[in-house]
Amino acid sequence: MNDGPALPASWSVECAIPLTFIGLRVLAGKNKHGLVAAVVGGSVAVAAIGLPYHLGLLVGTASGIAAGMASEGWLE
Repeated sequence: MNDGPALPASWSVECAIPLTFIGLRVLAGKNKHGLVAAVVGGSVAVAAIGLPYHLGLLVGTASGIAAGMASEGWLE
């Protein structure tokens, strides 16, 4: 069993944003709506990484949720 940290201490907090959405992508890949939400949310979060107060994660999350909900009407 690994008792050490999962990520090296030298990695910055910004690394957590893409890793969060990669994990979401793995879990959400079971349906099209989850896939759309994960791809859009992850892309927006990475693109918005320069926002102050690390708001890129919040903006990416909101974008992913909105895209997933909107895709329910488009992909049916």
